[in-house]
Amino acid sequence: MVTMGVSECAVEHVTVYSDRAEVSRILTCQPPSPTATDTLTGEDEEGEPLCTIVVEGVTGDADCDSIRVKAHTDSAPCTIVEVSVEERLSGDGLSEGASEARAALAAARKAKTALQNDESRVKAEQELMASYMNSMLAPGNAGLNAAASGGVVAGPPIGSDLDALTKLLEFHTTKRAESDARLLELAEELSAADDKIRALEAEARKTRDGSRALRSTSNISIALSLPRARAVETGGTIKLCLTYLVRSASWAPKYDLRTSLAESEQQAQVGAAKDGTVTPAPTMSLTYYGVIRQSTGEDWGDVSLSLSTASPATGGTPPAPPTRTATWTRPKLPAARRRIGGGGGGDRMMLNSAMPMQAVMPLQAEMSRRLSLDADELSDDCEEAQCDFMSSPGLVAPVATANVTSGGAGAANFCIERRSTINADNQEHKVTVAIVDITPELQYFATPELEENVYLQARCVNNSACPLLATDAVSIFLDGSYVTKTHLKHTSPGEAFSVFLGVDPSVKISHKLMKRQTEMGSDGGAFKSKVPSRLTNEQRTLIHNTKSAAAIKLTLVQLLPRSDDARIVVDLLDPPPSSVQTSKEHDADNSAGEGALKSGGIMQNAITNNVVFSRTLGPGEKLEVPFSFSISWPHDAGNVEIA
Repeated sequence: MVTMGVSECAVEHVTVYSDRAEVSRILTCQPPSPTATDTLTGEDEEGEPLCTIVVEGVTGDADCDSIRVKAHTDSAPCTIVEVSVEERLSGDGLSEGASEARAALAAARKAKTALQNDESRVKAEQELMASYMNSMLAPGNAGLNAAASGGVVAGPPIGSDLDALTKLLEFHTTKRAESDARLLELAEELSAADDKIRALEAEARKTRDGSRALRSTSNISIALSLPRARAVETGGTIKLCLTYLVRSASWAPKYDLRTSLAESEQQAQVGAAKDGTVTPAPTMSLTYYGVIRQSTGEDWGDVSLSLSTASPATGGTPPAPPTRTATWTRPKLPAARRRIGGGGGGDRMMLNSAMPMQAVMPLQAEMSRRLSLDADELSDDCEEAQCDFMSSPGLVAPVATANVTSGGAGAANFCIERRSTINADNQEHKVTVAIVDITPELQYFATPELEENVYLQARCVNNSACPLLATDAVSIFLDGSYVTKTHLKHTSPGEAFSVFLGVDPSVKISHKLMKRQTEMGSDGGAFKSKVPSRLTNEQRTLIHNTKSAAAIKLTLVQLLPRSDDARIVVDLLDPPPSSVQTSKEHDADNSAGEGALKSGGIMQNAITNNVVFSRTLGPGEKLEVPFSFSISWPHDAGNVEIA
């Protein structure tokens, strides 16, 4: 039998998944002579000698069912007969150091409890003294009910005896000073006890982790059949590939998105001097990182590294389809409501973010996920322009630092070109996956009723071979300055995606409530029909493009209430309904109207009921957008609010 430690088997390659990793090691040893009975373990059925190689100290995070062994192409002739795993424990319980740390921690917590009990007793004494003083100083309290003073029996009142009053106050002052001093001491002792407990908890974790590392290891035994013809050969080496999955390892995507506008706007100003308005062509660079963490107990030193989007932990069998039951709905608690208010700036708030408030409000975000109504979909331009944008031949992006290969079930593998060292310290280790150069299409987005800010939005196409995984770790840089962090949805190669780049102060917007009028209805009479109650809301939004040479495309969203009761009728007054398209008129599955709203058009969203305007503003141009609606309801049905 040949025995070697796991550290003697070099790590050749590691494939990291989202929740684990596959480690490939190279095991080399000299084959024993057929006559060396001390290293041979018998013969197989054909009479060939058997040899067992034991790899000791494999991490306890290894998945025993995933262990695979195969002969390397450069290996001496051998046949793998059997692979077995034995878990080794260093002891039945915790190590001595871990036991001592646990005992010290228990003693410290017990001492803290005693201090807390002392503190409670001193506070109770203070309350008792205060109740007694109140009963003594209050005239006519001799017969005070004990229950009224918290169970304290009142003493005889002091009355007008000044000597007795002086002695009572001196007594109270002395006792209160003593109790206050004791409370201060106890507070200091409790603070010290908390510090001691935190230190002992850290020590206990450290010793416990060390004890676990000692106890949780595995030995892998590999039984080999060696041909007797090998006895006449010299210089051969057995070389095996050992592969296994380990837990406590993961990777996640991280992006730096850098956009440059300054140079493009300078070019636009030069062009505008010659032929008028010029739309600048910005540049964008996306750096794709993989952030790796691992605490498997085994360092990966100078290894070939791959990052995979596959999920080996995901079950291979779909869930059984359940039986749905149609039943009566249960009553629901009424949701919090707010009254219909104007669009004035009294209750609007500024958000220091790269995204509009509409895109980050929890309710809007939840609706976006369920109904595909996020802000980037609302900002899509005409269908023809989108097709041209995605198929433009000049936008193919070069990819650096990683090779991309396709795995099974649509997964992708990123093969990092340079070798890396990833220590088992559970710290972030960042490797570069790709650098993608993108030519974005810039648009602007605003929801003036929520906030008077205009956000710059970049629409891009992933023309690289790398799928961009969903993450919230997207750092936005604009003209070299850090703006904020945002999120990115999963984007396959060739798919479009959008990101917000922050507020552009050069595009001004103001929102005013011009009129809000409520007309109460009536029951009518013998020859008159009932008159419903009616609320009319009229708003004005003013946009000013202060750029001197660049035109902008703007998506403006006005919030039109949606009725959840047939008795409540919401009517759009301005713009006239005849000039407004409805998203469902184009595609029943495209509730957001993606790719359907042309520049200069108006669309009403079939799901949210909001009205979306698409406008283009030239350099220095001002635009006023009127918006008004009415809500009517039976006057005897109650008041109407907006949830």
